[in-house]
Amino acid sequence: MADDTVYIGNFDGRVYALDAGDGTKQWEFQTDGDVSSSPVVADGIIYVATWNDDHIHALNVSDGTERWRFQIDAAWSAAAVVNGTVYVGSRDSHIYALSER
Repeated sequence: MADDTVYIGNFDGRVYALDAGDGTKQWEFQTDGDVSSSPVVADGIIYVATWNDDHIHALNVSDGTERWRFQIDAAWSAAAVVNGTVYVGSRDSHIYALSER
């Protein structure tokens, strides 16, 4: 949750932004796989990993448009963002460190 918006990933392959006050949908983003991690919000960007399309996606919090995506093996956990670097662990036993931008 950030700025009165709740971000939810679902196994239907979508990421949803919902108003925290009344639950109305603000936007949704369709991935090509099951969303396998909790969305993480940092510096106006949402990071979410998918399972069977093997990507981490970076979305704009304002409208859900995709800023970038990076192919990894299926993610095992939510990303962590520290000092402009996005860290995510994957099924291939690697931890990826990606630029936030």
